[in-house]
Amino acid sequence: RDATQTLRESNRVFTAYISVKILTSIGLGFAQYIAFLVFQFPYALLFAVIMTVTNIIPYFGPVIGTVLCGLLLLTVNPSLIITLVIISVVAQQLESNLITPRIMGTKVGLPAFWILVVILLGGGMFGLLGMVLSVPVGAILYNLCSVLINQRIKTKSQREAARSGHTPDDPIVPPRTATNDDLTD
Repeated sequence: RDATQTLRESNRVFTAYISVKILTSIGLGFAQYIAFLVFQFPYALLFAVIMTVTNIIPYFGPVIGTVLCGLLLLTVNPSLIITLVIISVVAQQLESNLITPRIMGTKVGLPAFWILVVILLGGGMFGLLGMVLSVPVGAILYNLCSVLINQRIKTKSQREAARSGHTPDDPIVPPRTATNDDLTD
């Protein structure tokens, strides 16, 4: 039963992460497309697609997308590179500070510190694919560790309760201590 629950939870975490990442990337890509049109970028749709696809890679994807678009801009209109960087930074700040933490934290359940750690490890060990898949895999491992730790705590508390004569369901009431009211009576 526990293995089935763990697999279901792992599937939920993985699916939630991928769907949230894809949806936020598409939304961000659309917003950047509008900005590219407003500032009359050549190949605005191509740049928006590049930014959308690379945004799927956590943390480093937007930088990769900005560099790729910047290299393309060098060939057609270098004066727009500063505008590209500003659009990218503003979009990423909005996404990183407002949108993703609210959605991702509730859906995946992996603290931001561990997200950064698993991305660095995944990217270092498996490259680009490791960066993309590291957060859901890390969230699954985090969840699995939580389940194992909680089981150990429960087992330990059951052993301690058995030794003390309490059942695990009995509330353990701390011994009553004298209060000031007791002393004045």
